[in-house]
Amino acid sequence: MTRLSGIVAARQVPLRARGRPSPQEMMIPPRGFQTGARSLLVTPSDLLSVAGAMICRVGVLYGYYAAADDRDAVSAVVRADDQPVGTGFDQLVIKGIDPAIELLPAEALIMGRDHDEVTADPRRCALIGMVGDGEVVAVSLTDTFRDELACFDKTLLNDVAVGWARSPQAFYGTADPDPYILADFLADLAGLATRARTAGHRLYCWICP
Repeated sequence: MTRLSGIVAARQVPLRARGRPSPQEMMIPPRGFQTGARSLLVTPSDLLSVAGAMICRVGVLYGYYAAADDRDAVSAVVRADDQPVGTGFDQLVIKGIDPAIELLPAEALIMGRDHDEVTADPRRCALIGMVGDGEVVAVSLTDTFRDELACFDKTLLNDVAVGWARSPQAFYGTADPDPYILADFLADLAGLATRARTAGHRLYCWICP
């Protein structure tokens, strides 16, 4: 594991067999989620406020991972086997790259769209599940980003990383990120997107302080 410019890069976690949570532990109502007796109706503003609250905490981990669907993705964080979050899923764990904030400029560059177009997709950072009062949050990434990243010319990822590192919207209040670290992350994320697309899976991110 390497720490540079406030970003910690970790290699992909190998796929292993995973336990399945009980139906009572699954949290996928159509527009919200439940935890215990507490229910939350999720709106677009809720999604960003939850993500914003999470990134303010020191030492937040972000696990980008692939799952068959939303219900399968929730089982990465709501576990019945006492294993660490994300165990058994094809995933990439990192610090310092929040899917709602820091990843946005990279999405825009790879997809060739402006930020407003990227954030207009209702799948982007849609809250799909939560443990307790926010100990772990799981959000979705868009299928469009998965497909664009999987098909993107990998020889251009270094150029994307340079533009990403210079974006005023990314990494606000932190030391300037190293483009080489960002390029490595993008290459790993592109590999994850490629495998997910081939398997017909979707991309997600769990957030854990």
